[in-house]
Amino acid sequence: MKKPLIVLYLLFLTLYSFCQTMDAYEKAYKVVSSSIARLGGNSNFGKIESIELNLNGTAYDEGQSLSPSSEWHQREMNSRVIYKPKESTSYQSINTLTIGGLLYDPSFIIQDNGTGLQNQQSTNEWFELTEFEISILKSIPQLYPPRLFPFVVLGNAIRNAQSLRYIGLIEGGHNISVSDSDGSVITLIIDESTRLLNRIEMVSDHLVFGDVNVGIQYEDYVGIDSVFHPQKLRFTYNSKPFMELEAQVKLNTNSETSLFEKPDEIEFTELPGPFKPKEIVDGVWLMPVFSGLGITYNVMMIELEDYIILIDAPLFDGYSRGIQQVSNNISPGKPIKYVVASHYHTDHIGGINYFISKQVPIISNIGNEDFIKEVARVKHTVFPNSQMLNPSEAIVESFKKKRSFKDEKREVVLYEINGSPHVDEMILVYLPNERILFVADLLMSSYQNPTPMYNESLDYLIEFVKKNKLEVDIYVPSHGKILSAEKLRR
Repeated sequence: MKKPLIVLYLLFLTLYSFCQTMDAYEKAYKVVSSSIARLGGNSNFGKIESIELNLNGTAYDEGQSLSPSSEWHQREMNSRVIYKPKESTSYQSINTLTIGGLLYDPSFIIQDNGTGLQNQQSTNEWFELTEFEISILKSIPQLYPPRLFPFVVLGNAIRNAQSLRYIGLIEGGHNISVSDSDGSVITLIIDESTRLLNRIEMVSDHLVFGDVNVGIQYEDYVGIDSVFHPQKLRFTYNSKPFMELEAQVKLNTNSETSLFEKPDEIEFTELPGPFKPKEIVDGVWLMPVFSGLGITYNVMMIELEDYIILIDAPLFDGYSRGIQQVSNNISPGKPIKYVVASHYHTDHIGGINYFISKQVPIISNIGNEDFIKEVARVKHTVFPNSQMLNPSEAIVESFKKKRSFKDEKREVVLYEINGSPHVDEMILVYLPNERILFVADLLMSSYQNPTPMYNESLDYLIEFVKKNKLEVDIYVPSHGKILSAEKLRR
């Protein structure tokens, strides 16, 4: 092909692509505008000073049940949300019992300028949120209030109209891609006949299950002061519900928000900095790998003569790389030879793929072995992890009841604690000479005034320690501060 013809051909392709983009934009803009009109229109939306939403229903805990093969754990979920669109500020309180009977009752204030507060109501601890923590909240659909209101979602779509693209009409729904207010790319599904926003979807990376399609389904719309809002919200992972909530909506009620504000006489609780190991005794370190949202994720590193045993690899790969670097610094020349997976819950094993890719054996309960091997095969294309970049078969060493490691430096004993209210199979890590016990989730402590958070799982732990005659002076939790045995005596 001669050069002038090549130039003309490329020009044609550019013009064609531009026309296609403009057509996709114009179609999307027209559909979104018609949906806004159907829900009440911009003039009515502009009159909204505040929205109060009370949500009640059922949550299903994916990857947080009694065992990998059991049905998702169910719990009652209650939440109150106040959103002030003109101030770009949202208030939310949550009240629910997680598996094992632990109360989860935070309240949040989130502002679009990247500032926010959190209050852990049961302990009356207040935390100042960073932009990073707020970005985490925004990535969780049920914890980012603007996504709970269809007319807010559509309004944000128009404000980011340059990103609107029409995907197509699929099963009676107009599918439209748009960048949301926080930069996330979401898909709007708007019903062809009713013009109501039926659903939003976004592709996300789950800690353990990899690429997932996270969605919110809006159902049973009713009119409230000339604005329409759904009476039911259904949250899904890959179309499987993980939360189903009834919604009661009030507009412009001047809802009281002072309960979300920190009293002047109370100081903010300072969480420990991540990746700053604290030596409990010689050669035994506790290290937070994440500190935020009122919680820490701790790992314990135990030094023997020639190697390190790591207890837990939480959250995701990036934290495991940090663990490896810290371990290299505090014990140069000693590799992490084993990683103990305290239990299968996804937040506690999200980082094991880094060590699997390095062929580090994972020590597990027998009932969790297949699940860990499955985790190593999951695809993470949204945020490629170590297994995507350097795939390896998982080496899993499982045991029953008890396993010991012993050399000239120290002894480490692993105990199975099975049948707890929190999870069917779990591993406790005991150092008999130092009288230290590492416990994941059965024991959690607060920070301001370090005390154990009492629940049925903690009762089960205390009974296990007595039954097995473990002499413990120091309890090391995976969440919270180290506690002395005295603190656990009621």
